[in-house]
Formats: sequence, structure tokens, C-alpha cells
Amino acid sequence: MFEIRDFHKNVFVDGNIIFDTDKEVSYLDLVCCSNQRREQFEEVISADKSLENNGKTIKYVNNEQICRDDTIYHTAGGVSSYGNEIVLENPYRCIYSYNYNVYGMWEILNRNKFIDDVSKEESIEFNPYRNFSLSKNIHRMIYLSVLSNYELFMMELLIACYSRFPEIKEMYNRREKNQGLREEKVIEKLRSYQYNNFEEVENLFSTLIGVKIPDYTDLKTAYKKRNDIAHRYHFSIDGGVVEITRAQLEDHVRNTNNFVYEIFDRVIEKIYQSQ
Repeated sequence: MFEIRDFHKNVFVDGNIIFDTDKEVSYLDLVCCSNQRREQFEEVISADKSLENNGKTIKYVNNEQICRDDTIYHTAGGVSSYGNEIVLENPYRCIYSYNYNVYGMWEILNRNKFIDDVSKEESIEFNPYRNFSLSKNIHRMIYLSVLSNYELFMMELLIACYSRFPEIKEMYNRREKNQGLREEKVIEKLRSYQYNNFEEVENLFSTLIGVKIPDYTDLKTAYKKRNDIAHRYHFSIDGGVVEITRAQLEDHVRNTNNFVYEIFDRVIEKIYQSQ
């Protein structure tokens, strides 16, 4: 399995969540009517508010207790809203999304691990285009997806930090070439960066957030192989065949995860140190 490191906490709400004010809230996710028992959680929030509805007493917590960026709140009851709260941008969603995608790649790999084993098929219909090395194709596709997932993470992390933290927004807007840009134009610009240009990425993170990105030697090497696969399907630029073994794929995921997790740790430490 591709190893994934969790950055979030799970908290149980013994009751319902009702967003009944315009107070800002922040959370990683909400799971209503959870099938997990409260004993399975290290932290439990007891519902301290109540309202009457059709003769029934509903116990709930409101906006004031749903305020942690790194938390998934699981409720015994439901989740509802008056529609007045503001949900804050949250950098923890970026790493959660990244891990979600990594797990999805592993599921594809695991479910197709016997795909080349003809003996496991009930029947084989002749087709001149039949490929008896589908696992090699799957390995190459996942290899590409790992780097696409990295780029998405980097983009979303910068956008989340710019949108959420005023000091980062001010730092970015202070740059001469960005002065006068509206927020939507800045976000559009952040979406258009080439996150495989590590020298530019290094400058971006250093200037805006004040963090140095980790060593990216392995990722630069991986992009060379990625370019062969992306532009020539499975041939290298010199005409050789690009093959990705399962072991190489697992190393690729591990190296990319190490980079992503380390930069996330550095960014989180920096942006929350004065909060």
C-alpha cells in the first residue's frame, strides 16, 4: 500500500451541529450521523445547547465550537445551517485532498494487480489490439498521476494560504509586478504557475511564506521520466522503452510524499506560529 500520513484529528460531537450565527467556522470535513461510537474517539464535544422542535428536544453545538482547521467533526446526529456562517479557507484541505488522491491511485493499482494473469480470466475474446501487458500501462498512468497530484497540491496550498492569511496576501501584493491585481487575478496567476519549475517554486515559497522547500532532486529526476511517458506514451527521447516496475512506482510515491509532507509541515509551522 502507498503509505499515507494523516495530518488531521477526528472529534466526535455527541449531538447535532447547527450553524445558527454568522460567526466564521473552519473544519476539514463534517460527517453526520456517524456510525462510529464515541468511545472510538480521543476527544468528544458534548452538545451544550438545545432547542425544541415538534415537541422534541434537539441537543446541538453551534458555530463557536466548529473552529479547527485540522479537524473532521463526526456527529451522532445531523448537520444543518441557517446559511449565515462564513467557512474559512483551510490549508489542511490541501493535504487531505492530496492523500485522498494517493489512496485512490493505490486502489487502482491493487485492484488490477492480477490484470496480466490470463489464467484468472473466464474467457478470452480474440482482438488484434488486445494488450497482455496492461499492468505496465497502469504503472505509467499512475506515475503521471503522482506528479499531477503534487502540482495540484502546491497550487491549492498557495491559493489557500493567500486567501486565508492577510499577511501572506499583503506580502504577495507588495511585489512590484503584482501591485494593483485583484484577488481573482492573483488566484488565476497562482493557478498558472509551472510547479515543475522548482527554482521558481523555491523563490515563490521563500518570498511569500518565508519557507525553504525541501530537496527536490528526486522530483526533478522523476519529471524527466514523466516527460517521456507524457509525450511519447512509453518511449524515451532516444527511442528506448520506458518501463515502470511496481517497486519503482512505490519509490516514486514515497519520494513525492516525503517532499509534500515536509513542505506542508514547514508551511503550517510558519503560518500558524503567530495565530
